[in-house]
Amino acid sequence: MKVLSSITALLFLAIGIFFSDNKKILKNDGSNKSGYLFTINVTKINSKYSEIPAAVFRNKLVIVSSKKIGALGGKIDKSTGEPISNLFCTEFNEKKNDFTTPILFSRILNTKNSEGQVAFSPDQHTVYYTRNSKENPFNFQLYVDQLKPAVVMTLSVIAVMGASNVIVSILRNAIPNRIRIIVQLVVVASMVILVDQVLRAYAYDV
Repeated sequence: MKVLSSITALLFLAIGIFFSDNKKILKNDGSNKSGYLFTINVTKINSKYSEIPAAVFRNKLVIVSSKKIGALGGKIDKSTGEPISNLFCTEFNEKKNDFTTPILFSRILNTKNSEGQVAFSPDQHTVYYTRNSKENPFNFQLYVDQLKPAVVMTLSVIAVMGASNVIVSILRNAIPNRIRIIVQLVVVASMVILVDQVLRAYAYDV
């Protein structure tokens, strides 16, 4: 019976330690006049680099981070000594009580320079953001841009899918069955890269 009680006590102790590792409850020591007690959770999306919350856009949290995605993020910002910062977005998952894995926020706003703080107008049609320059990485400048319906991007997706289907249809009799899926992926990826380069060259502000 004593052994069972000891095992039960150790089990509850282990559970308590597990749930308290990433959580800290602030006690009201008299300096908090609001009357509320707050629980601080250390989110799992943190990396060894800086993570700075910037704004909320369409129920998504936009953050400024120097985190790497795969092989990206190798360029070092001289002002911080970390990889260049980019804008990411994430959502809060209530079931897991944590944020989802961050993804890059915008292909247009993210550049080869470090991105800074970002804010949106109340109607979320105007974005205000900061960015440093290659010539002076210690100086951040303020920019403003308008968010427009992504008609061109929609047409680009249609063009990629249409061209890919045509190419695969032409090559279908020459493609061995064992590598058919691989060839289809290569064709789609090639068309995406091609359209992306065309947009960068002729419609960079889209």
